Amino acid sequence: MNFESTFLSNEDNFKEAFANNANIFNFILKIKNFIYYSNVETAMKLGNKNLAGVLWLGHLLERRDSLAKLDALKTYHSHQQNKPQIIQPISRRTVTLQPNHQDQLKLLR
Repeated sequence: MNFESTFLSNEDNFKEAFANNANIFNFILKIKNFIYYSNVETAMKLGNKNLAGVLWLGHLLERRDSLAKLDALKTYHSHQQNKPQIIQPISRRTVTLQPNHQDQLKLLR
């Protein structure tokens, strides 16, 4: 299991990582090779470089949620393929309008 998965698996890790400045520093050291440059830029614009770690965690959580949704959709579709398909005929109704019969046209709207 990689660092990302291990970290995300326990919510207490979030509290611990940001409990004090020493923990924040250690957390940033662990993830500095994974942080997106755009996260660092945004954090610096906000005036706190430690926010880069928070932004990175946001990306991880979004990716985890997206992968979970994708897995759920794959499972759903695989179950749907195993079910027999019921095809019902579609009935078509043809409506013919007579010239100058505006009442019929109003009913169709």
